[in-house]
Amino acid sequence: MSKKANILFIEFQEKTSAIHLVTTLSLLAESPRYCVTVLGEAGSFLITTAQRLGIKTYALKYLEFNIHEPATYLPFLKTLLLIGQIILREKINIIHCHRINWAYLGII
Repeated sequence: MSKKANILFIEFQEKTSAIHLVTTLSLLAESPRYCVTVLGEAGSFLITTAQRLGIKTYALKYLEFNIHEPATYLPFLKTLLLIGQIILREKINIIHCHRINWAYLGII
C-alpha cells in the first residue's frame, strides 16, 4: 500500500482565483491517495467550499503577507509561523498557494 501525499492549499486575499480550485479539491478529496488541507480567510469561497467537501481547513480572520509595511511585520511573521506549524502538524508534502512569494515559504 502506498503512502498518502499530504497537500496544503493556501489562498489569501481571495478574489476569483480560487474558483478553479474547486474541481481540483473535490477530485483530490475523493482520492484515497491524497490528504488535503486548506488554509484561507474565514468565510472565503475556498474555505466554505472545502468545508462542504469535508476537507480539513484552517480559517483565519486575515492572512498577512505584506512585509513592505512596518506595521505588518508582526502579522507577517505570525502567518509564516502558523504555516510552519501546519506543515509540521499535517506532515505536508506538497504546497499550492496563490499570491505569496515562494521565498517566504523558504524561510519556514
